[in-house]
Amino acid sequence: TLQEVANVMSAITNLLEEVQPISHASPTEAPSSPSSLQEYSK
Repeated sequence: TLQEVANVMSAITNLLEEVQPISHASPTEAPSSPSSLQEYSK
C-alpha cells in the first residue's frame, strides 16, 4: 500500500540521517540527501 511505501521511505530517511548527518551541509550530495528523499515522498 502507499502507507507501507511511506513507512519504508521514512525508515530509509531516518537511517540516512543517522549514517550521513553531514549530507545536510553538503550541497554536492543533495540528490541523495535525506531532505530530498523527504521531498520526493510527499
